[in-house]
Amino acid sequence: MIFRWLNDRDKLFPKFRGPSELLYFFGLILIMMILVYGIYIPFLGFYREDWFMTWGYVVKGATVFITMYGKERPLMGYLYSALYPLLGSAPWAWAVYAFILRLACTLSLFELVKRLLPGSRWIAIVSAILFLIYPGFLEQTQPNTFQMHLLGIFLALLSMLFMILAIQTASETRGYVLRFISLVSTALYPFTMEYYIGLEGLRLAILWFALKRPYSLSGRKSIGRFLREWLPHVVVIASFVYWRVFLFESDRPTLNTERLIGVYSSQTLLTLLRFLVELGRDIVEVTFMAWGVPLYNHWYYGDYKFFLLGALLSLIGGGTFLGFWHLANLKDEKSDNSTQSVKEMKAGLAIGLIGIISALIPVVATLQEVRFAIRDDRYSLPASLGVAIFLASLLGFSVQSQFRKWIVGALIFASILTHYQSSRYMIDFWNVQRQVWWQLSWRAPTIKRNTLLMVNLPFPFYLIEGYEIWGASNLVFYPDQARPRINGELIQHDPVIS
Repeated sequence: MIFRWLNDRDKLFPKFRGPSELLYFFGLILIMMILVYGIYIPFLGFYREDWFMTWGYVVKGATVFITMYGKERPLMGYLYSALYPLLGSAPWAWAVYAFILRLACTLSLFELVKRLLPGSRWIAIVSAILFLIYPGFLEQTQPNTFQMHLLGIFLALLSMLFMILAIQTASETRGYVLRFISLVSTALYPFTMEYYIGLEGLRLAILWFALKRPYSLSGRKSIGRFLREWLPHVVVIASFVYWRVFLFESDRPTLNTERLIGVYSSQTLLTLLRFLVELGRDIVEVTFMAWGVPLYNHWYYGDYKFFLLGALLSLIGGGTFLGFWHLANLKDEKSDNSTQSVKEMKAGLAIGLIGIISALIPVVATLQEVRFAIRDDRYSLPASLGVAIFLASLLGFSVQSQFRKWIVGALIFASILTHYQSSRYMIDFWNVQRQVWWQLSWRAPTIKRNTLLMVNLPFPFYLIEGYEIWGASNLVFYPDQARPRINGELIQHDPVIS
């Protein structure tokens, strides 16, 4: 099987010049994954929502998640009920699972772009790298909670990839099978995160270019083939939207359609103005500011020796890419500057920009926005697919070949350092939490029922919800009780004005 696959490599990877270059690429991706995410896996822990979810699993079993998420995101409840018996309450297991999902997303994006733009291997390679290292989303250090976001991205990419494979296959039977898998993935991914439906704009752009480029169809034939491929996905997404808006009742305010309708109807002009302004801001933020602002936010954290270690790891990552550039001979100017490559780079610019805008529209329309802060940067993740394609195409189209590698190397350096600083903070945060509960458990071996705990962590660490206190404390003191016996509240530092 392996030898047969290697013999077909030229058909599968037409722009790679041999098995050695393909091996170099996969080695590069694996090294980047380890530098950005892998080396921190043994040291990460539980944070934020992880506490009450782990408490629920320990005291009530995995089926508790079906009820817990029944009024928010039902599919999430069923997935957690299946995942918790496999991964348990070990933080490293969830981190490994998130690592695998991120790797699967990266390789899926690479394969999608490579098949869409076969004349520009630069765009496929750099798109995959930029998505992998994207520093605008730093929540993978909380894998228990945010693995669901990565799963949604993977399913969306799988849907688009199998759609392209179905178009490009010569076998009618295989085409139907691939289209079926694509539609199933389309039906599933919005249930992970409903605002991911904005990725349908990226599908629209990909499908149009995929059909227009090889067949040179015009007029009714072009539109007819496009509609035949696109309408099944429209029906699936429209069914989800109908269920979500008219049938499903959510307890979460941000998912409550009646609330959104009330805001838009009572403040129409102001809300529309906010939509336009915030959409423009978020486009700039996720595309350009993401490569600098998160790094600045974490720039001063930690002591000098750890910062220098992070800089060293970042240099290794940038140097690894430059080594791959040399080995793979990506400075092939004749290939990169060909008429086909230039056309594909222009198409990549359009596809990426459409992907960015469409991914952000549901976020802004539901009164959310991208912020490079804890939790709020999650809204940048679906847009990062478009960002990766757009920036790779922009560099290929507007920057001379001899300068591209240095720009990408600089982005890799900054991104690895950003992830390093963020991960260092989360590792220290986990250690502080462990110390708090260990100290409390031996200084106060028993705590009476109905006790109210108020915990204040040393700066710069902080809690954001009471469940971080009662979830952890009940696991420590009452792990066999089906109801929380200890309550938790945050210490408010702001003065209370009466």
